[in-house]
Amino acid sequence: MNETIPFNILADIEFPNEPSWYSEIILAVIASSLLLSLIVWRIMKRKPLRQTQLETISSEQVLNDIIAQYQSTRINQREAAFRIATVLRLSLKLPQLTLQAPDILQHEHALWRETIQQLEQLRYQHNCDALLSPELTQQVRRWIVLHGANHDSF
Repeated sequence: MNETIPFNILADIEFPNEPSWYSEIILAVIASSLLLSLIVWRIMKRKPLRQTQLETISSEQVLNDIIAQYQSTRINQREAAFRIATVLRLSLKLPQLTLQAPDILQHEHALWRETIQQLEQLRYQHNCDALLSPELTQQVRRWIVLHGANHDSF
């Protein structure tokens, strides 16, 4: 009996390719990311984030604070004019203050123009003799109260 014949028969057999681990690796990555996200979610659920409650401050309150600071000489008239202009701009939802009156104040165009010119004079002239007049602040207050965007918070 020839010993090499059974081995010759076995030599013709081709073994299949090794199994691909690609799908198992992707499945393991997905499972581990889901597990990690579940752990993070449980930690976040157990410890609620500190939530700070924002106080809604009306534009009129901010204007009153500015006037009070100006009258108590904590801020100068230039700083007060800058702050008043900012409050007016934000409460009327304007991108910037210009001499052209906004649509809601077209009927008071001359008064708007005069007010903005006074604010600009106070803001941009360093040696300005003009004072922040009560009439100016009353006019700004009236516009904020009548036309302000529902007293948005600052």
